[in-house]
Amino acid sequence: MNKLSFIFSFLLLFSFGLVNAQQPSTKLKVTGKVISNETLKPLPNASIGIKGSKKGVIADSLGNFTIRVDKGQTIVVGYTSFEPQEFKVYGTMQLDVNLVARSIDNEEVVVVGYGTRKKSHSTGAISKLVTDEYIGQIPVSRADDALKGKLAGVNIITTDAQAGAAPTIQIRGATSITAGTEPLIVIDGYPVPTDLSSVDMNDVESIEVLKDAASAAIYGSRGGNGVIIITTKSGKIGKTRFSFNVSRGTKNVYRKIAIPSLQQWKAYVQADNNGLVTPEITQAEKFDANTNAQDFIFRSVNFTNIQLAASGGNTNFKYYLSSNGLLDNGIMIGNDYKRFGLRAGFTAKANQKTTIEFSFTPSFTEKYDVPVTVQEAIRTLAPWQPVYHNDTSSKYTGKPIGSIANQRDFSIYNLKYGGVDIASATTNSPLQQLTGTTDKTTQIRAITNFSVKIDFSKSLSFKSSVGLLLGENTRDFFQKSWAQADPDFDGIDLARRTSKAILTKTRTLDFSNENIFTFKKIVKKHDINIVAGFSNQYTNTSYFNGQAGNFATDDIPTLNAGTMQVLNSNIEEDALVSFLARVNYAYDNKYLVSVSQRTDGSSRFGPDNRWASFPSVSLGWKLSSEKFFPQNKIISDVKLRASYGATGNKNIGNYRYFANVGPAYASLGNEVTPGFQLTSFGNKALGWERTFSYNYAADFGLANGKIRLTIDYYNTETEKLLLNLPTVASSGFTSYPVNRGKVSNKGFEVEVSSTIINKKD
Repeated sequence: MNKLSFIFSFLLLFSFGLVNAQQPSTKLKVTGKVISNETLKPLPNASIGIKGSKKGVIADSLGNFTIRVDKGQTIVVGYTSFEPQEFKVYGTMQLDVNLVARSIDNEEVVVVGYGTRKKSHSTGAISKLVTDEYIGQIPVSRADDALKGKLAGVNIITTDAQAGAAPTIQIRGATSITAGTEPLIVIDGYPVPTDLSSVDMNDVESIEVLKDAASAAIYGSRGGNGVIIITTKSGKIGKTRFSFNVSRGTKNVYRKIAIPSLQQWKAYVQADNNGLVTPEITQAEKFDANTNAQDFIFRSVNFTNIQLAASGGNTNFKYYLSSNGLLDNGIMIGNDYKRFGLRAGFTAKANQKTTIEFSFTPSFTEKYDVPVTVQEAIRTLAPWQPVYHNDTSSKYTGKPIGSIANQRDFSIYNLKYGGVDIASATTNSPLQQLTGTTDKTTQIRAITNFSVKIDFSKSLSFKSSVGLLLGENTRDFFQKSWAQADPDFDGIDLARRTSKAILTKTRTLDFSNENIFTFKKIVKKHDINIVAGFSNQYTNTSYFNGQAGNFATDDIPTLNAGTMQVLNSNIEEDALVSFLARVNYAYDNKYLVSVSQRTDGSSRFGPDNRWASFPSVSLGWKLSSEKFFPQNKIISDVKLRASYGATGNKNIGNYRYFANVGPAYASLGNEVTPGFQLTSFGNKALGWERTFSYNYAADFGLANGKIRLTIDYYNTETEKLLLNLPTVASSGFTSYPVNRGKVSNKGFEVEVSSTIINKKD
């Protein structure tokens, strides 16, 4: 009986075990740690809840937590004044949760030179544009075109309507005459010596513009025309996130120029000539094709911009990858623009104190320009003129039916033409110029950024960064013999002499190194931020220019197929060494002071004038934080600002203070001997162009912070302008470089922004 009882009990327990094995628990174990994204410190008592239920746990004093949830449920990790994060559970998980402090209006951060600052503590004239989905998807081919009309005091003017053409950017007007007015472009902390042509707006996180000298003085000699700071997107903590952006549109001529027809001209002449018409009009009526040049040179085209990006990471490693392609055809035939680019970047923590950042951004652009303007096209393709020769025009001119018609075909220059001379243009039809000319420019550019940041303590850090830009611009131009001439009545020899090929190459190597110490400390009511460092930048530029003409055939466009007319090359070097320091101080979040000093040394000036200092000081007072300020919802925030600063300009080209020489040849006996001759005057006294600027401003928060209003008054004066002063031709030169003259800019800026609706959904 005992044995039977034992066997029965064993079977009973075994059966119970099988039942339990067949019905396992569906609860999944999730463990993790919650820390602050900024301080990397644990967030004790952070809440970890199950979405859609009241169940949850609290993190311990070290930020650690454990929670059990059902498969498919979502947990929400939150902490006071931090943005919550959600995680969907599919299995047992180990989470590193890095919470980001919640951004509120008066705690918005702006990027300033070599660091960031709370916007509420900003004392300079800085405008910020956050490239949200709307801005990022504006269908334009260049990032600078997307900024038009978005920032007060920033004027972006399109002077060339061709696709891919760079607009002119001026911040608070022109501060120079011949030394350039373009602002400095800084991409992720790297002052690039080029423009924004390789930047895709979908990769941009934010854009800050430093407009007054107090803000730009930290960039010294490069900040005289203002500074545009581009911050690109970076990886965020969490699972890999993919984004795909496509914008596509059609471009047409918005409004065509009104061109009078031949019959309208006839009526005008009759009204002014007692009802009579001229022989020219009578002759033109025989060919009247009612032509509008705009119908032939303009076209309806498409615009396509595609971007694919992936980002993600954890507390120790974050990454961002993107690729983009742009196809932008111009509305004039022959004008096309393409751009393809990649971007790869990561941020890695080597240990608790060391952070490494790396980014690599290669790009390729291809642009086809047109050799004729709209005005020239309208002038050379008259309303009476057929675009292609027909039966009637062929009989009068002797030109083959179907060939492109030129006004010169109807003139005395055409010996086969027997009618009244009705030509008013000596150049070819725009259609012939466009189809007979190729003007292609390609640009290859790669920007690499690498930095190492060491946190010695909570307050003191050091960051060393290296930037490298490699670029090559190539222009390949070829004009066929019949593009500007007509072999039939100009002669084959003259037509060949009008053929032309141009090949130019510009290679740029730019190296930048910056070493910056940063000290941040908040002691009770005192907020101190100190930046000090050393930087240097070296640029090597090589040029090649070759031009040939008198091509024996239009089928071989390379230089060796023609007669060499121009052949030259040169190499230039430019170096800039800088020392900088800045102190930002805020007391009780009400009284604000910023003082900076930068000293630059440039190789573009002689030893006696090579170094210059650029100081600045700015003050701020948050009036609305005072106890006596009435608390109300109409005017909720008031800040007064004042600043003074000095910046400089060195954009005169290289070696201008030297008396330069160039190659020359002399006939000695029966031989041609190479040598050198003076090509320009030198000026060892040549020095910096300096800009001094005052700025007075007030910032208002209205309607309980829903409306932001900024009013600025600025007074800027540039002295010792870098000019090419004309001189008497008997000296052998037409000008020489000097420091002379002044430019003054004064004005008001008003900037209004509003968040009308801001809800969770």
